[in-house]
Amino acid sequence: MGLNFSKCRVWEVHFEIPGRINSLPYPGEVVEEIQSSPEYRIDCKLRKNFTGCQLSCTLEGEGVFRVGKKEYHLTPGMAFMQNHNDGNTAYYYPENCAGDWRFIWISFYSPTVEKIVRELVAQYGYIYRTPLDSPLIKKLKSYKNYRGTLQFLSPFEGARMIMDIITGLESFSSPEKTGLTTQFTMSRRAQEYIFNNLANRIGV
Repeated sequence: MGLNFSKCRVWEVHFEIPGRINSLPYPGEVVEEIQSSPEYRIDCKLRKNFTGCQLSCTLEGEGVFRVGKKEYHLTPGMAFMQNHNDGNTAYYYPENCAGDWRFIWISFYSPTVEKIVRELVAQYGYIYRTPLDSPLIKKLKSYKNYRGTLQFLSPFEGARMIMDIITGLESFSSPEKTGLTTQFTMSRRAQEYIFNNLANRIGV
């Protein structure tokens, strides 16, 4: 019998966006989770019918993120961002590892933000290094104050929340790619996608 992953959730917050605008990104849930069994494995090639994206940040212990045949060991302060249905990836609790893997993640959605994540992955890779005392991690952890609730946001509040999180990846390095980008560059690309898609929607 497989693990009941929901029992490993320390806390979770879900979001609802009344009057959602499809072009704008919106949050699904924020979850803090603890895994400690090698049975825990998410193989994204089995998620081909999924939509949306995920940013996951390791707080304690160690996990593994796999891209193709290459493994990245996720220690505290390391994060990955991907589309849920990216069949080239998987993440899991490592074999022969002692201790808990504690991480916090957020899911977010819209065809527009999926394009943003695909471009960022193609250009900069999946892996980010974000200090645990960074504004991004503090922001994600602050949602613990609303644990167990359903939070209602306007379409623009939801979009701003996601874009702040994406552009909050203030410094990162990717073993897959060379070079660095700035928060300004990421923000500019994200804003261009949203404004172009929103303009196209309004113009229909």
